Amino acid sequence: MGGLALFFLLVFSLTAASAHVQVIDQTSHELIIPNNARVISSNVSFSLRGNSVYLSSLPAEVELSYSGGSVGLDENFSFLASVFLPENSDIVYMSSEPVGFSANSSLYNITFYGRNFTLLYYYNNDSSPRSSLSTFYLGGMVVTSITTVALLVLLFRSRVKRVEVSEVPPNELDDKDKMIIDKIKEGNYNLTKIAELTGIPRTTVYRRIRRLIKLGYLVEERKDGKVRYVVKGDGG
Repeated sequence: MGGLALFFLLVFSLTAASAHVQVIDQTSHELIIPNNARVISSNVSFSLRGNSVYLSSLPAEVELSYSGGSVGLDENFSFLASVFLPENSDIVYMSSEPVGFSANSSLYNITFYGRNFTLLYYYNNDSSPRSSLSTFYLGGMVVTSITTVALLVLLFRSRVKRVEVSEVPPNELDDKDKMIIDKIKEGNYNLTKIAELTGIPRTTVYRRIRRLIKLGYLVEERKDGKVRYVVKGDGG
């Protein structure tokens, strides 16, 4: 699996005792799961060998169940993970910087992007609705983890950056647009590879590429069944 550029979408629905995870695999036939996770179902046939889940075909949708209050993955590729927590959940530790946070109905959605993350939580039956995580997110909660405090600062900074992107005039290019175009000129046609080289979140890269296509700077092509992006007029 080393060196593969993959995209996984992980949807977590957490309860007091377990977490249920839906993995949508578009590229790889192998998924590495931690010791506290097990496969509940899959839309394709699969086999298990240790902590590896081997999938017969793609795309595949695999549902996992996590036991205890620990959820996470550690892979050799970048993935996007959306973690959905009940409103009375308390987060005690996050190992990676989240790239997004939102609240909808009775759930919180914390989004991660990268090669690994760990999230420790517990379900607090005595908490008033939306009290713990809202306070955690806004920075008013006293936490014992210095790492968690630092992540809150990074989260606010990422939110500010997203606002700044929306304020860029629609027909002008900023530094990030130029960086994306330069990486594509260097021969990096894959969306995930561009995100890794620029350090820009994959979802942001995708939105900017779609905008650059509309402006006429880039062209979307298919080669050997795969989507790639090239600078208009370059070919290749």
